[in-house]
Amino acid sequence: MPAIIRSASRYLVPFFVLGNCIMLTQADYSKLSNQENQTPSFYKRATLQVMYVPTKNDSLHQLDEEENTDRQEEWKKIFLSACEDSELFQSVSFEERADIQIRVKIVEQEAENRTIGYFLSKGYGFRPYREEGSFLVSTDFYDSEGNHLGSVDLSEKYEYYYQIFFLFLMPFYLPSWEYDGLARYMAAYTLQTARSQGIFKKPSSSSKKEKN
Repeated sequence: MPAIIRSASRYLVPFFVLGNCIMLTQADYSKLSNQENQTPSFYKRATLQVMYVPTKNDSLHQLDEEENTDRQEEWKKIFLSACEDSELFQSVSFEERADIQIRVKIVEQEAENRTIGYFLSKGYGFRPYREEGSFLVSTDFYDSEGNHLGSVDLSEKYEYYYQIFFLFLMPFYLPSWEYDGLARYMAAYTLQTARSQGIFKKPSSSSKKEKN
């Protein structure tokens, strides 16, 4: 086989197999409000701690180490981007010292290693199948003294479909785009909900006395 054909087949086969997948979500993106003219947070510097936990059948599920790391890093980047885009804080980082600590735990239920081998085990796409999964995002906020300021819990479901004829729908519902879009929505909505709860406001003197 000529080298150019071998090279092309190496990329076309994964594209064809993975292109038969679509991902659908029910997230209501209209809930996100315009960030313009919003009051900045009382806390100027924020630090992020983000942990991704894959589960299956209500138990911890071991993904490939590289896949698990990639998903963890992707969620870290998404929450960092959401915090920066919100214009709530003057600076956001993963360092320990800050005015406010944002601790995020993402639990993906029914997580899978969706590699080519996984798809081929499902019948090469000639036999359609459907899977459901969900993200549970729990976020806790603490001030620099460790006082708990509040929490936000969100959950969103997704549906994963695989069938050979979905190659024609793939450009509109590419799983990586839908996955990324859902994660960005949940990060932004987490901050929006925390803002509406008053978590980022200056604490009153009475609340300080209660904590002391």
